[in-house]
Amino acid sequence: VIQKSDAFSLSSPSSASTQTLTPTPEQREEVVRKYFDGVNKKDYEQIESCFAKEAAITDICSLNQSYKRMVDSGVLAERCKDFLTAHPDCEVDFHYPPTCGRNNNWVFAHWYETGTWSG
Repeated sequence: VIQKSDAFSLSSPSSASTQTLTPTPEQREEVVRKYFDGVNKKDYEQIESCFAKEAAITDICSLNQSYKRMVDSGVLAERCKDFLTAHPDCEVDFHYPPTCGRNNNWVFAHWYETGTWSG
């Protein structure tokens, strides 16, 4: 699971004030759609743009505890590039599209891929 930052800062060039904005559920869902669209187009810049410069990744498959660590967005894009190199005709589609949780910031999607695995 990869989670983009929960908030971002916006500064006005004409003032010294900075305010913190929290993305809406729709904006969170759009980031996930944009990520998978980048996968389908093999557009690594688009994929990388879906992550904060430093992103938190969490291993939710661990049975005993969640393992969370911080990584550079370039590392995440490079891992996706490695995957797509081995799966060059990969296409992603959704059983259920990206949907933001009602009481939290998580976006879930039930997706599947088709294509040829070349190793």
